[in-house]
Amino acid sequence: MITCKIIEGLVLDVDIRGFSVKTDCQPDKGGENTHPEPPELMHASLLSCTATFFLFFCRQHELDPTGVEFSLDFESAEGPPRITKYDIHVKFPENFPEDQHKRAKAYVKSCP
Repeated sequence: MITCKIIEGLVLDVDIRGFSVKTDCQPDKGGENTHPEPPELMHASLLSCTATFFLFFCRQHELDPTGVEFSLDFESAEGPPRITKYDIHVKFPENFPEDQHKRAKAYVKSCP
């Protein structure tokens, strides 16, 4: 179970299996910018899920994941704010076998 408590202002404390994750909003939304905004955590969750699936792929194929980088671009719509499109990019270092790039990218798309 995941729980969420209001701390003060727009600061929230989310409990995930005993781990505390705090959120806030930027000043233009009435927050103090003391923690990431909830949508930023959603983006981080998606990106870290993708990276974790990549690590599963590397373990399965005995590949060294050192130096691989992931980034996320997204587009948002107004009223109500929502994500309309996102793209995840994988940057492979020179030491990662080129013949595995395509397979690795396909595998990470299986992240729920």
